[in-house]
Amino acid sequence: METQPYSQLTSSVTLDNCDREPVHIPGCLMPHGALLALRVDDGQILQASQNLEPLLGISCQESLGTPLEQFFPGLLGILQQTTAATLSPVAVPEGNRNGLQLVAHRQGSLFILEWEPAPVDSTSLLLGTQAALARLEGCQELQGLLQMLTEEMRHLFGIDRVMVYRFHPDWTGEVLAESAHEKLDSHYLGLHFPASDIPAPARAIYQKIWLRVIEDAKAQPVAIQPLLNPDSGQPLDLTYSVLRAVSPMHIEYLNNMGVRGTVSCSLRVEGQLWGLVACHHYSPLVLRQQQRASLELFARVISQRIDQLQQAATAGEREGLVHTLEELAERLEREDQAGLFAALPLLQSILSSRGVVVSHQRGWYSIGDVPYESELEEIRRNLSSSLQDRVFHTERLPDRLQLEHPARHCGLLALAPSGPEGEVAFWFRPEEASTVRWAGHPQSKEVRYGPNGPRLHPRASFAEYIQRATGHSRPWSGFELWKVQQLLRVFDSSAARHSRRMQVANLALQRSNEELDSFAFMASHDLREPLRGIHHYAQFLKEDYGDRLPPEGREMLDGVVGLTSRMESLIGSLLAFSRLNHQHLECCPCDLQKMAQESATILFWSRKLPGQLIIQPDLPSVYAHPPFLEQILANLLSNAIKYSEDNRVIEIGHAPHDKADGLVTFYVRDNGIGIPPEFHERVFKLFRRLHLPDERGGGAGAGLTIVRRMVERHGGRVQLQSAPGQGTTVFVTLSGRPSAPATAEDQPPEPV
Repeated sequence: METQPYSQLTSSVTLDNCDREPVHIPGCLMPHGALLALRVDDGQILQASQNLEPLLGISCQESLGTPLEQFFPGLLGILQQTTAATLSPVAVPEGNRNGLQLVAHRQGSLFILEWEPAPVDSTSLLLGTQAALARLEGCQELQGLLQMLTEEMRHLFGIDRVMVYRFHPDWTGEVLAESAHEKLDSHYLGLHFPASDIPAPARAIYQKIWLRVIEDAKAQPVAIQPLLNPDSGQPLDLTYSVLRAVSPMHIEYLNNMGVRGTVSCSLRVEGQLWGLVACHHYSPLVLRQQQRASLELFARVISQRIDQLQQAATAGEREGLVHTLEELAERLEREDQAGLFAALPLLQSILSSRGVVVSHQRGWYSIGDVPYESELEEIRRNLSSSLQDRVFHTERLPDRLQLEHPARHCGLLALAPSGPEGEVAFWFRPEEASTVRWAGHPQSKEVRYGPNGPRLHPRASFAEYIQRATGHSRPWSGFELWKVQQLLRVFDSSAARHSRRMQVANLALQRSNEELDSFAFMASHDLREPLRGIHHYAQFLKEDYGDRLPPEGREMLDGVVGLTSRMESLIGSLLAFSRLNHQHLECCPCDLQKMAQESATILFWSRKLPGQLIIQPDLPSVYAHPPFLEQILANLLSNAIKYSEDNRVIEIGHAPHDKADGLVTFYVRDNGIGIPPEFHERVFKLFRRLHLPDERGGGAGAGLTIVRRMVERHGGRVQLQSAPGQGTTVFVTLSGRPSAPATAEDQPPEPV
């Protein structure tokens, strides 16, 4: 079933859906003017208002599909020149007809032409605008500027009531200044209005346009034909139109206030919607192009002046912030993120708060009154999605989660610097009760029954309603949020410098490791030849001339032979270790049971050693590089044999593991001499032994070092359990399936 195009004349709007109402495509116009929409390229008319004939003498139906040149010769070329530089409607005198003035603007591939009654002589308006702006320029204080603005605009344009309406961060509004005709007995100065009074779609348009005029809220709108553009199939976008029809909900709202005509001027500060100049007239309000241009000038000039005065009011704070951020940057430069902990007083001084806390890999660091650490962790988890934009703030933190002391930590501003995941800074504020004066009860909604059943209507009473509110902190102001953005830049700059330093250090370390590996490889390889020569010459001397040497000489010669043999063993171990970093791993499923049996046969059973060697049945499969796994088993089994006595009991087994993590842990356990706890780490160092070289069968002291390196190349880990006289157990954890840790496939560079 096809969905009917939206039109304010046929679609239902209530308080339930007004925040989604497509007010920019109403499908109709205010009736005091007429409209044509035509192609930019060839001027063919695609859409027109139904009142075209009574106003311009052109039939609506006959105009559709007809070139504009047929009705206004030469106008298309003028439009292409005059509307190119702005989105706002501009006057085009060449298109005036029947006492109507033409204003036009470009909307994508369309020209939108609107005719409305021509204005009167504007000389006095120009002089009045010039004088009013000159007087406003002299105001040096914001409240005085806003009050004078309302008075100047009311008298210059003859409007019954002019107000300056300021948006708060939650989009509720407050009337900061008001000038009203003496005949009016109601006043709104100081009153607040709920955010639903100006819903999001309307605010989005005010962000784009400077002016919105409603001539008569009681006038019946005129439809556009056809509703959809024949070329694009889309409704006509009237965002910048001067004749755009008024939302039915807003008309009802104005009727409840007794207002017939309105003017709303956008006030923007730093490119964002700051507020509105809201003008109410209690009879139809006729404002033509020159008057609208004058009002737009007021809006632009006052927006700049508000920005200037706010900048001046915070100049001292801005200067102080610059010095504070410089000090913080210097501290972070010296100490990286660790400097943040000592800088907590600086962070607290940047934003007015009762407490501030920062997290780091080492924990939470705070100053002032902050929640418990468990609550801080919960806050961080709760905000994980909200901090994607780096900054989050709320005045009602207890509404999001439970706190031990909600009144003390009601307001939160959170900042997530770039750096390690999970690092955040929190500022906390206590509860601050307030009294808010509303224009009518903010939650008042009237239910009325119509042809489509019950619907919600805007409140009908705007009498002052006083609400005493708790459960919130003092709001985080726009200036405070600006300060946080400056702070964020300092953090990001520091993190970037730290990252660059780490990259340089890592590169230098990698280069150093490569050079050391290359040196070890070449040194061990090149030293073996002269060492073998020394060994052989010593053997020759012993065999050929040993009987001519005295006993002391033969002992020395035996010592040379023994030392060269030991040196050969050390160099062999060093060469084997240096090659570990460069050997390519080809991991595959390995039968641990079979490999354990083979190692036991070669190293224990075939040598008929005293004692027992037990291999648990059903050892699991391990995903590893087979030569490395064979050597790991051989080294561990050799150590177990070497450091146990004749009554030795050696066991090869595996520890139960959670299958979900895909890991396998096997062990080699002996009942030998054991290792004191203080030496548990030392035995993994290269050439570090706990006994003399000739004891326990000698050895280079590289076995466990090689085991650990091989395991680490697989992305696994080695653990040791041992105590003197209680034996030793070495646990090795590797992957049990192909999805091995990423480090298992990382290949170090080949030696230079």
